[in-house]
Amino acid sequence: FFLKSESTVIVKGIALNNTVSKEISIKACEKWKFICLHELGEVTQVEFSSGDKPFYIDNFSGKPLALKYLGDDYYRIDKDGDYNFIPKIEGGAEPFNITWTNMKNGELIEGNSLVLNSKNSNSYRFTLTDALGGSLSHKVAFNKTTELGIGSFEDLSLEDESYYWGDKAANSEIDYFYTGSYQLENCLADKYATWGGFAYSNITSDEFDPANFLTHQFRSAAGGAACGTKNFGVVYTLGTSTRMQLTNSDEDQSLTGMYITNSAWLVNSVKNGDPIIGEKFKEGDWYKIVAIGINKYGEEVSKAEFYLADYRDASNLVLIEDWQWWDLSSLGKISAIKFKSEGSRMNNRGLTLPAYFCIDEINNKKKDAPVPLPIVFNKIEDIEMDAISYESISFTEIFPEDIPMEEQSIELISNSNNKILSISIENNSILLESTKNLGGKTDISLKAKCPKHEEILNFSVNIIAEKEIEVIVPEFKIFPNPVSRGENLIIRCEWEKWNAQIFDLSGHLIIDFKSENNEKEMDISNISTGMYILKVFTDSEQKTKRIIIQ
Repeated sequence: FFLKSESTVIVKGIALNNTVSKEISIKACEKWKFICLHELGEVTQVEFSSGDKPFYIDNFSGKPLALKYLGDDYYRIDKDGDYNFIPKIEGGAEPFNITWTNMKNGELIEGNSLVLNSKNSNSYRFTLTDALGGSLSHKVAFNKTTELGIGSFEDLSLEDESYYWGDKAANSEIDYFYTGSYQLENCLADKYATWGGFAYSNITSDEFDPANFLTHQFRSAAGGAACGTKNFGVVYTLGTSTRMQLTNSDEDQSLTGMYITNSAWLVNSVKNGDPIIGEKFKEGDWYKIVAIGINKYGEEVSKAEFYLADYRDASNLVLIEDWQWWDLSSLGKISAIKFKSEGSRMNNRGLTLPAYFCIDEINNKKKDAPVPLPIVFNKIEDIEMDAISYESISFTEIFPEDIPMEEQSIELISNSNNKILSISIENNSILLESTKNLGGKTDISLKAKCPKHEEILNFSVNIIAEKEIEVIVPEFKIFPNPVSRGENLIIRCEWEKWNAQIFDLSGHLIIDFKSENNEKEMDISNISTGMYILKVFTDSEQKTKRIIIQ
């Protein structure tokens, strides 16, 4: 029922046996308020008492008014310390249960009031449920008065390799999110899989596949964020507002600038063309972003431009694929910026180019490009080896760990004595093979390369001929060689007891076994095709041969 009273009203529920089931106390309410009696349980009658003050009831067994939020959408917080916010609600049936969602990090907070102590502006969406199951959801922003900070997007939570393109609860209306001191407008029409305004991402790939445009539209041409950070902003300028509000003050302020780069989609269209823009960019084509400064009265007062692709000068074709600093100090003192895209490819409906760009580090300072640490390859020490033997040097012994294997290469420059040593380079390994009964020294020169560095590696190989070895090592034979995977490999040795190991050219041990007679037959069906090194040895002697499995 609805109640209006000048003092506290006590309501008692009387059960069938004439006992009081429960009683509830209702504070004075000057306006009509719906009172839910569910907590009284099953009753036959209800008794009221309010002392000597009158009270009024109406619409017994009716329904409450629809839930409605009566507060503002934006609040300014001028003081430091805790700020306690209680939403003003009309309608519904108390008691209410409220859950708050921090729109920056997704944190959930239970309670009918919200205590704020953040140094930056932020927004919260509250979801209210009343005693009869009615619900209400609303978003409220709190703009904190402070110095103009940096919008780095790092204060926004994302799972790895993902993106945020809007709040589904906004129901396709103009919405917003915050980073630092900045409110960025957004509109998500999830039903139609489209959006506009600002989004944010931490995807690190710079590749774009038109077949996967729905997710690839959130990739930067630079492959990730600026200045070694994780998150970055994505802006789509067609179809909705691209307004960025400075929320830390109601007065106009100066902005230093921001980092900007192309989207992976725009770069793909410029380089390859697509069915919408037609052929790839040619002389005379261009694509730029325009920033329009807006003062506190809503007036457009200044403008700045940045060309993300500029083919107007055939001798200087520009396509931005890294993060560039955009100085916005020329906008002067402003309260907001709105962005638009312009370009040379148009039809009767407007721009046909993918109207995207990416931003990061709003109001930061231009940072000097980091000086890359020098790449140093590991040296190859001088080697001593027996005649009729093999040595394998893996690329991993030369190149630093952070250089991908597919970017590593080595080429032979010189071998001063190829009569005693042959050199081959394959499968990311350098294979040295000495010649039978010939000893001596040879000087080797190799060129090791990766995309950003190359280096000459010099070393010597000293080969000890068989006649110089005090112990004469017995011969051993292997056949067939090459051997097919369907055949067995036979090893015949003059030793009666011996060990054998098979290594790949990277030095990884593949098989290790022992034999107590002169001949061993091996099943090699589980070994991949390729070239391997077979080492046969005892406690004091060893021999090696190269085998090929095909």
